[in-house]
Amino acid sequence: MKDLLEYLRTGHSKYDDEKILGRWILDKPSVLTNVRKSNPDLKGNDLVALKKGVDMLPEITLINTPEKKCIVKAEGGGAPAAAAAPGTPPAAPAAPDPNDRYRQFAQRPGGRPGQRGAAPRPAAPKDTIKPQAPPVLQIAGEGEWKQGATGQYELTLNDAGGRAQTLTGTILDDELTLTKDGKTLVFVKAD
Repeated sequence: MKDLLEYLRTGHSKYDDEKILGRWILDKPSVLTNVRKSNPDLKGNDLVALKKGVDMLPEITLINTPEKKCIVKAEGGGAPAAAAAPGTPPAAPAAPDPNDRYRQFAQRPGGRPGQRGAAPRPAAPKDTIKPQAPPVLQIAGEGEWKQGATGQYELTLNDAGGRAQTLTGTILDDELTLTKDGKTLVFVKAD
């Protein structure tokens, strides 16, 4: 209570020097940039797959408390949608695509309406580039943090399989970078 009164009176807390405290939100564009920098020889298809993979990452919030606890909250991302509850009416079918009629003409021998003798185009492969899991850290659950050497932090968090892993955290301005074994996650401070 004394800390709270001091903060309300002065606007400063004894925790002001601990930059890691608070909520941090995963910055997907920075994660993608970081992976691209560490793999400069990525081919076009690999880059597209990587971008799709990063887009599929869940929205991750990392919360670091004054009690030196870390809490990871993830929403959305690549997780499958939950099945509808029994008794729930099925979703309405999607509206027909107005371009379907044009596509039917384009796929017939002879091509577009009014054209004759043109060879049919082979159908373009649909979504042949499969998103793959990007080479980034996977974190889950709860853990703890501590001040490390040279102003860095050490965070102990579980991976997706529930095994503990120690990550190195570096803070520059309002950006927290977690690294381990050449893999990186980048978070921005939430206000």
